[in-house]
Amino acid sequence: MPLNDKLLKNIKPTIKRYEIADSGGLSIRVSPNNSITFQYRFRIEGKQFRMDFGSYPDISLAEARELHRLARNEVTLGKNPIEEKRKRALLDKQAITVADLVDEFMAKEIRGRLKRKRPDYADSILRNQIIPTLGQKKAKDVSRRDIIDLLEKIVSRGAPVMANRTGSLTKQMFSFAQARGWIEASPCTNITKSSIGGSEKPRDTFLSYKQIWQFWNGLTKANFSESLKICLKILLATGQRRGEIILGEWAHISFEKGRWTIPASLSKNGKEHIIQLTPLTSSLFIQLKELAGTSRYMVPSPIYQNDIPISERAINHAVTRNKSIFGIETLTPHVLRHTFSTKLSGLGVAPHVIEKLLNHQLGGMLAVYNHHPYYKERKEALHLWSKTLETICTAKDIESVIAEPDLIEAVEAL
Repeated sequence: MPLNDKLLKNIKPTIKRYEIADSGGLSIRVSPNNSITFQYRFRIEGKQFRMDFGSYPDISLAEARELHRLARNEVTLGKNPIEEKRKRALLDKQAITVADLVDEFMAKEIRGRLKRKRPDYADSILRNQIIPTLGQKKAKDVSRRDIIDLLEKIVSRGAPVMANRTGSLTKQMFSFAQARGWIEASPCTNITKSSIGGSEKPRDTFLSYKQIWQFWNGLTKANFSESLKICLKILLATGQRRGEIILGEWAHISFEKGRWTIPASLSKNGKEHIIQLTPLTSSLFIQLKELAGTSRYMVPSPIYQNDIPISERAINHAVTRNKSIFGIETLTPHVLRHTFSTKLSGLGVAPHVIEKLLNHQLGGMLAVYNHHPYYKERKEALHLWSKTLETICTAKDIESVIAEPDLIEAVEAL
């Protein structure tokens, strides 16, 4: 009598182990402890074997029958399904990871066969954009969805050009893996530039280096308080949110330790966030402190007698009223945060470091296993950005502003 779900649910154990057959060698083994195991008995060259598929209800009857069908097919071909399963497990254990694939691709393809003119740029993209998210995953297990999610995240940081560069290299890398038999098919099939970062035109969600110069130097002519002008400079220099400085208190700043500590109560994700101060940001906070006087707040309200912070909306209204002075129609305080993220990416800062600077939660397996704060790397990135800002903003005129690294890379890649 063939097995069915009703029978399986009502099976009772006995003192001795017993079996109930299904068909084609599939049966169940019922143990005194009431464990029900699906098994397949078969013969190869006159020798009898037994293969266990798992226990009910951990696997269903339908799943057991499918496993049985696959195993019977292997027996028909003269293969021992037990040995085949062992081989697959060994191959899976030895399967190349994405991090290993990056090493092989760089050594044998980019630096080897292709002899790229600037291999370090490709290496930087793969190690900074791919490995943090997919590095420990088996290359054969990477799905098309994994690739799309990774590229969309880069685009969401305001870096469509970097998304296109990453997508192009990733497609080449997985084609390389497929050609060597490490994967059956590339997960990048049908992923095109138009489906990733799109046309590589300047976007209005972040500022170019020339627009940064316009913004920074336009502040001297803007018609709003010096405190808000300094706040905007700090937002661009640190990439933080407007509320974190507008509602910030001087108790959050330690000039001695060189850090700005945003408490959990002010951060969007409810976690304390530390930003190391650079000479530039330290100087800006000192200027802001002089303007704040004895107030406990970084930007006290000028309207009320009680010591309260200025409204968060004040900084947006100030920028909106002065857009004609800046000459940047899409400028908002949040655009400065996008600019910070985008330009750090263009300067080669690793995405996980940028995410930490923005106080974002790391994604994928990094969120589970990687709790390192990256303070050293964050400090280096902030100092690099401060020096870049100073170089941009002290240029004598807009035509003297330094060239953008991601633009250089895009031109050289043509």
